[in-house]
Amino acid sequence: MITRGKFRKFIFFILTFICISIPAQDDNRIYFDKDWVHSDPDNAKYYLHYEIKDSVLEVSYHMASGTIFEKGQYQSPPKGTNMLEYFLNNEEQGNEVGSHFYYKKNGDISLEVIYDPFETLDPLDKVDNNFPDSIKSRLKYEKVFFSNGNIKEEGFTIDNKSKHGQWTRYTRNGYLFFTADFHFGKLDGKFIYYFNDGSLVEMISYKKGIKSGETIKYDLNGNPKKKIIYKEGKIITKEKLNN
Repeated sequence: MITRGKFRKFIFFILTFICISIPAQDDNRIYFDKDWVHSDPDNAKYYLHYEIKDSVLEVSYHMASGTIFEKGQYQSPPKGTNMLEYFLNNEEQGNEVGSHFYYKKNGDISLEVIYDPFETLDPLDKVDNNFPDSIKSRLKYEKVFFSNGNIKEEGFTIDNKSKHGQWTRYTRNGYLFFTADFHFGKLDGKFIYYFNDGSLVEMISYKKGIKSGETIKYDLNGNPKKKIIYKEGKIITKEKLNN
């Protein structure tokens, strides 16, 4: 005969077994198929996970296997927002803040995009850019990384596509390789190559993407050895220096 106490223990055992056997669903995950159409977990190719911390919406994007490929922050949506509809309607776009990271398949960071850089970016004190206030809201700061974790290149982009202002390129070992001035995606200003010790190799002047003005080449001691004058991409004069 099964007593009431034994029956309760039996029911407790069954419920415990069910809770252990069925994995808990993460209410803060939204699943998508290969075409980024909302999906159920069993048919998902990707999913995003979101969490609101300190009035900031943190979002990470994953393969169904769990491998992360993007992570970033957004301005927090209004209280009571339906988060499924929020993401399906791409309402987070245009509300990015802070750093957004993009990852390789092995988990290494390949790219960091910094939004509102004039409020959050420390490296601004090492680059010489005098941007008018009228375009600052259109500027982002990007860092591209080598597979060893060192920065490959960094600088500003405008409208999420074109290099603008000064960009800096490094060697794989972290040495300064060159700096280049851009204006809406085109070289405009100085393009300077460096030796590993930081001394100059060559300094080229550009205007609207074309060599224009002086190009100076330097010897191993850092002394100028040749000057070439360009006009609209054509050589006008050549001159040897320090004979």
